[in-house]
Amino acid sequence: MVFYKDLSQHQRASKIFNMAIRLKSDGADTYINRGVAYLSRGNNELGCRDAQKACTLSNCKLLEEAKRRGACR
Repeated sequence: MVFYKDLSQHQRASKIFNMAIRLKSDGADTYINRGVAYLSRGNNELGCRDAQKACTLSNCKLLEEAKRRGACR
């Protein structure tokens, strides 16, 4: 999954992360990865939503970074 993100295939990566979240919705890493894919495509609304969800699941790194960059409030 990260392979697609690394190749700048963010839309394809988002779809794969969607499938992963449907299978296991309590993993912060999957929300972080999908959030990065959304933010990389300029979709701050969905990226920030995933960053916030990951934060509620114990990992706030993406949310903190997105706030620092002005992508999230």
